[in-house]
Amino acid sequence: MPLIKSNNNKLIFDEIFKVDFNIKNFNPNMPNKRLEVNDFIYRPTNFKYSDDFYPIPCFYNAEKDMLSYALNINPYDTLNAPFHFIYLREHVKELGNISFNHRYDLPSTYNDPYFIFSTGRCGSTLLSKILQCFDTISISEPDFYNQLIHQYMPVRTELSLLKFQQIYSMMTADLLAPFANKKIFLKLQCLFQRLGTTLALG
Repeated sequence: MPLIKSNNNKLIFDEIFKVDFNIKNFNPNMPNKRLEVNDFIYRPTNFKYSDDFYPIPCFYNAEKDMLSYALNINPYDTLNAPFHFIYLREHVKELGNISFNHRYDLPSTYNDPYFIFSTGRCGSTLLSKILQCFDTISISEPDFYNQLIHQYMPVRTELSLLKFQQIYSMMTADLLAPFANKKIFLKLQCLFQRLGTTLALG
């Protein structure tokens, strides 16, 4: 399959699929489960570009060493959702994959966001929505952060600290790309705090 380039940034995808949510993998007792590669059924597609095409990072596929992005969603539509990752799960129809090496060759610059850490049931979602009332961008629980932590944990995989930091930086840059020159807040789940010191090293 030829490489496919997005209109509004420099991402070049190795492959693109039409996807449907795999209901067999959905546990109703865990509605807030992070997104994973097996959450979707993949089919070939002829992807159509739009003027507001900004790929939204979804998750890292460790088996294929690829970064996966939602392609059919306007990033500003995700801001109205209480949880970013649930909106993607419910609305994504096209996923694009780019290999780690291809993405690594592209720039990953962005203005540092402000982080809101949630301990659970503490009012952080309300705070995130309040921040939307001002001239700021507030993204509530983009899921690849937690998903990367699970990939990094030594008991799970051999993903190195350096590579963890590189993927984190690349996907953060792509998440923030549509909101250039805006003050941005990212609300993250409490699991992310476990590696706060590690991320500070990057």
